[in-house]
Amino acid sequence: MERFKQHRNQERSTRLKRCYGIPFRVYRKIFLKQRRRCAICGVKSANPNLAGNLVLDLHVDHDHITGALRGLLCSACNTGLGFFRDHPELLKRAIEYLNQSADVTADALRQSRDPLRIHPLSLKMAARTLCIEGRAE
Repeated sequence: MERFKQHRNQERSTRLKRCYGIPFRVYRKIFLKQRRRCAICGVKSANPNLAGNLVLDLHVDHDHITGALRGLLCSACNTGLGFFRDHPELLKRAIEYLNQSADVTADALRQSRDPLRIHPLSLKMAARTLCIEGRAE
């Protein structure tokens, strides 16, 4: 079992070096600098100490053109950036789209005579929008 653990740790360390050009100690330094959290959403790593076992549950995020390391991300944020092809303009458009949709939902909630007919997720999003924008009535 111990031998398997050593082999797995060596594989992960080699992968970090091969794919991103960083040794595990650099990963760990970034991991601790980010306070064991995703650089975007702040979700805390499931691996609190990285002692002995190299559980790399935060993904190395890097610029695909320059190769420059940007930080460590949770799986959801890393995948999200990938789906938007690391393109800031697409992300801005997505934010605008979500904000417009949330405004429509919030307006529908305000105007509805029967709020129970609105989908529960819409209610949650509308409430969140009103709170974020300080428009809660």
